[in-house]
Amino acid sequence: MQATDPLANLQPLRTPAEPGWWPPAPGWWLLAGLCLLLLALAAWQIWRRHRRRRYRRQALAELSRLQSTWPADDDSGFSAQCNRLLKAVALRSFPRTEVAALSGERWREFLNGSIKGVQGELFPASFSASHYRPAVEPVARDAIYQSCQLWIRKHEASL
Repeated sequence: MQATDPLANLQPLRTPAEPGWWPPAPGWWLLAGLCLLLLALAAWQIWRRHRRRRYRRQALAELSRLQSTWPADDDSGFSAQCNRLLKAVALRSFPRTEVAALSGERWREFLNGSIKGVQGELFPASFSASHYRPAVEPVARDAIYQSCQLWIRKHEASL
């Protein structure tokens, strides 16, 4: 009897086919769903923030229009219109019961107190009565414009 090597009759090993990339495992589906959900939530938050700040953009556009079209010889009227605009923005941003009755010095204190991060007074004492005076110096008019612009941008709304 002849001794034959049993291993010589074996066929070579065949490797299985490489797994395809599609369909992904269930974990990838969950991860994709979670990413889509987070993306949708972020877009919704951005849209809400944009909508909530629309009044600021409108007020800044109105203030810019006032600055460019208001007659140079009617400074007290400009100051009164800026004051009216600030009151409208404040009524939109704060409770009506807190803002509606404010005038004069209390109104100025409210404006200065509702903006954080500004050192000193944003609106000087002369602001609360500037629209009753016949003329405001051009420098003061520019300061009023810049103060109003900064307040509209930076005030911290409580609604």
